[in-house]
Amino acid sequence: DPLAQSLKLGMRRLASSVCIVTAANDQGEAQAMTVSSVTSVSAEPASLLVCVNRDSRFAPLLSAGLDLVVNVLHTRHQSLAQLCANPAQHNQRLQDAAWHWQGALPYLPDAEAVFFTRVDTLFSYGTHFVVIAQVVNVQVSSEPLSPLLYADGHYRTLGA
Repeated sequence: DPLAQSLKLGMRRLASSVCIVTAANDQGEAQAMTVSSVTSVSAEPASLLVCVNRDSRFAPLLSAGLDLVVNVLHTRHQSLAQLCANPAQHNQRLQDAAWHWQGALPYLPDAEAVFFTRVDTLFSYGTHFVVIAQVVNVQVSSEPLSPLLYADGHYRTLGA
């Protein structure tokens, strides 16, 4: 489909911050996945939008009321981003010592920002679930800004 190809080529030009989203199932088993489709929705109520591929292992966790953590990655987290994007390494994603835990929810205390959220609205659109999550807490790094970016199929860093 020419339009789908053009869309993909155009989207490769849209640089975005790389995030790792985490959640836990009813049994307290945590999962993590790398995403680059995260954006703010509203300041009141404080909320984020996250898109999750319907075919991912993470998708079956999604439901209204689910606690999600959105970790905005620093450049030092590139190897974690790659790990959490690789389906073959699904069981190794949360083994790194960088992870800290708030109950059953893993988060990265040295991330650029960490959004603790709760799923409010969830709907299916095409190949993805669109998740609108209310923000319940935010941790922001005091270090100099150095976000991990993704553009044109590669990880990137912010220019001077």
